[in-house]
Amino acid sequence: MLAGHNGNLERLRPAILAVQQPLTVGRWLARSRELLTALNEGRVPLEHETLDQLPHPKAAEYLR
Repeated sequence: MLAGHNGNLERLRPAILAVQQPLTVGRWLARSRELLTALNEGRVPLEHETLDQLPHPKAAEYLR
């Protein structure tokens, strides 16, 4: 997913790659892959309202 360009989440790429705890972020990316792919492809809108409805609110904290 991060290898692709021009997706909705492309602007998050520098922040994700610059984290101080890459293992934590790697786990989060793996667990959130389906959601992140849907957000990136525009199938799920990247909006606070959408994030508020997620079944796992902790995952949304990383995006905010």
